[in-house]
Amino acid sequence: MLKKIKVGLALGGGGARGFAHIGVLKALEEADIEVSYLSGISMGAIMAAGYAHKKNLKRLEKHVLDFKYLDFVKPHKQDILMDINKITAYFDKYLGNSNFSDLQIPLQVLTTDLREMRGFVINKGKVSKAIAASSTTPYIHKPIQYDDRLLVDGGLISDVPIELVDHPDIDMIIGVKVTTKAKFDEQDNLHMSNFQKMMIAKFPPISLLWYKQINNYMKHSKKIVNNELAELRVSMIRKPLLMIEPELGNINTLSFEKAHEAIEAGYVTTVKALNTDNNILDYQRIIDRGSLHPTL
Repeated sequence: MLKKIKVGLALGGGGARGFAHIGVLKALEEADIEVSYLSGISMGAIMAAGYAHKKNLKRLEKHVLDFKYLDFVKPHKQDILMDINKITAYFDKYLGNSNFSDLQIPLQVLTTDLREMRGFVINKGKVSKAIAASSTTPYIHKPIQYDDRLLVDGGLISDVPIELVDHPDIDMIIGVKVTTKAKFDEQDNLHMSNFQKMMIAKFPPISLLWYKQINNYMKHSKKIVNNELAELRVSMIRKPLLMIEPELGNINTLSFEKAHEAIEAGYVTTVKALNTDNNILDYQRIIDRGSLHPTL
């Protein structure tokens, strides 16, 4: 009898785009693939916690589709922001005030520690506090106080925390990336003339004249660093890895009204990934012959 494939599943952040994770989980359940370990960031952490709680995907999907986004927003100067306290209370109720030790699937939540300026993994204590910390927008929302740490969104340092499910007990890792793909914009002017450089060096405040150009440069630099870090994480993974990137089109981080579309996109992409020539459902062949590939 063939053994059941055991998977470590890492769910990335992306706001409403993260509803695609439900579609991914639905496809994995239909394929009888066992999720043995979970990790998540931001919305990925919320979806992972909701599934790890009782492994009840129908209940999680119903809550997502019934979620009233406007009930959880509050004005903040010129912006409209999610009220983290209300979200924490909501998930405390949904999760039955659970601790990590109460979950049916082991879960690790990635956050960013502003004081230590590095990632911080939470896998004990109140689940709702961990997912609130991982969903806290840095420099906009007030950081979550966690012991002596100041925690915000883990998405500052990683799109998908695949390294957190690289466990000896699993057969392979599946990562789900729902952030928009970084592309080079030919319209961005990333070059500054010698005159601009000289003026900024002599009169720093004058840099405000070229704020947009400098901002584009900073964003482009961050994308390059993130891409390099992602490649490094993949190279360090010891298990076979399958990355799933649902086609989410015009669904953005605040498109909560498009939950149905996001779920369907996650499902369709995962079913397609599971039915390619070199896929997870053929993984038994890899187990039998004892050879491991870095990626599938």
